[in-house]
This record gives sequence, structure tokens and C-alpha cells, in this order.
Amino acid sequence: MRIDGVKNNEVAGITLEHDEGWEDEVSFTPEVAGEEQKVEFLLYKNGETEPYLEPLRLWLNVSG
Repeated sequence: MRIDGVKNNEVAGITLEHDEGWEDEVSFTPEVAGEEQKVEFLLYKNGETEPYLEPLRLWLNVSG
């Protein structure tokens, strides 16, 4: 996952078969306070370096 383009957290070691899903809690902590911080969740396929599909994006306002 990235916050404003900076890697923040990673969930590793998950392998899914075709049409299989995965659900769990994922935690992260923004490094700085600020408005409209873009949080992106990226999915990678078979160890590739480019994300598979478009990332899921959330916008956060973080107070200090």
C-alpha cells in the first residue's frame, strides 16, 4: 500500500486461485498529518513489478 506515493505497508505471501477471494483487516499508519492524502492498495500478479489492474484509492484527512 502507498500513501501519497510512498510505500507504507505490505501484505505478503498471499496466493489466490482463479475466482478465489481474500478478506482480512489491513492496518496502516500515515506518517504525517494532512488533508486529502491518497491511500492506494495495489495488487501484484505472480511477482511482477507493475500492479495488476488499477489500485483501489481512498482519500484521508489526517489530523495531528
